[in-house]
Amino acid sequence: MNEVLCYLQNNYGNHPKNAIRRPTTLIGFYDDDKIASAKLTLFKFADSLSGKPDGMPRLIRRVANDSKRKQECDNLLNLFSCLDEAKVSQPTFAAVNLKRVPTVNPGEMDVFAIGTNISNMSLQIESLSSSQMEAVTKVKDDISTLHGKVESMVSIKNDACSLRAEVRAVPPGSECC
Repeated sequence: MNEVLCYLQNNYGNHPKNAIRRPTTLIGFYDDDKIASAKLTLFKFADSLSGKPDGMPRLIRRVANDSKRKQECDNLLNLFSCLDEAKVSQPTFAAVNLKRVPTVNPGEMDVFAIGTNISNMSLQIESLSSSQMEAVTKVKDDISTLHGKVESMVSIKNDACSLRAEVRAVPPGSECC
């Protein structure tokens, strides 16, 4: 029985990470001891696995400070994510009293989903903008190279025309050297 892990297990994958750990849910709903206990429980489970997942975070014991709860939540979420990505079958966590499990309002999720979508679109636009700038720079370089080649060809043509005029200026039968 662990309310924190019950909440996490039932909401992870259904909601963005920042919605799960926000002040009205994990960070704001549970005290430091509950979050630390949940983290320790999940780490004990992970340590009992015969094959540890790659990139599994290590257990960090934190001292009390202003950001301890946030850091503990981040550690807990990172381990939960690691186990989930490795497709580790986890035990089912339950809550004795559902009043000790925070609720997530659908309206909050809509806001988070919109925020996540906007963030993703911003990254895509930034990536497209960057690749367009690279393409423009390459085109400018290619044009500059072609311009240099054209100038070289014009110079060769002018030299050929001058040489032809000089050859025509030499009277027939005269020696050229």
